[in-house]
Amino acid sequence: MLGYDFDEALTCNVCDRSFVTPRQLAHHQQKKRHFGCSACDSLFPSLMALEHHKEEFEHWSGDELSVGRASCDEDDDEDSLETVCSEELERLL
Repeated sequence: MLGYDFDEALTCNVCDRSFVTPRQLAHHQQKKRHFGCSACDSLFPSLMALEHHKEEFEHWSGDELSVGRASCDEDDDEDSLETVCSEELERLL
């Protein structure tokens, strides 16, 4: 990879593809439906399904427990949705 030092937090945990920004990673995960649990490696079709799994099986990391979880439900404002989902994905990684 062209000598870039990609942050592991900006790597898709399903396909191992690296991204330069959290927004690029969020877009990739939304488009490819790549949402994986870092605790058990299970795969999910949406961020909400992943969050439900983590709640049900208590697979939250210490950082995730201290931060309120925002919803990434369908929203008419696409920029707002991308911002919320990007922030949510950063917390989940």
